[in-house]
Amino acid sequence: MAKDNFRRPTDLPLPPLLISESDEEFNALREALYKELRPIGIIERMYVEEFVDLAWQIARLKRCKAGVINLAFHQASKNILWELLEAGPDVARDWIFYPKMGKQVEAGLASYKLDSSIIIAEAIKAKAFELARSTLKSRTCRNSTVTRGAL
Repeated sequence: MAKDNFRRPTDLPLPPLLISESDEEFNALREALYKELRPIGIIERMYVEEFVDLAWQIARLKRCKAGVINLAFHQASKNILWELLEAGPDVARDWIFYPKMGKQVEAGLASYKLDSSIIIAEAIKAKAFELARSTLKSRTCRNSTVTRGAL
């Protein structure tokens, strides 16, 4: 395989990476896709570059979903534990870290035939629009990607 297949077309802008993302991981993905797809000519290289960018964005969105839910977890704990158990904000903040308090919360939720997954459900519900939008975006990106074999 020609070495210049790995050179990025110079007239294409570099995709922006977040400060928390690794140039090395991005470039490893890029190189793997070049090896797999073996583009010939500028047009096919442009398609591979687009595919690399879309694959990276999809992976980013998947990683972010857990973060979105985790960010909503505390507020969801406050909502559910107050509504069902009349537990204050200290319990909502600490129950996950202290086993004794966690058992009390679990027992209280069990009296409603629930468990702690109801808090995750509340966090997902609170962020459902954001999660749906990111899922739709990743699926749209995946479905619109074109490789040389599809041309």
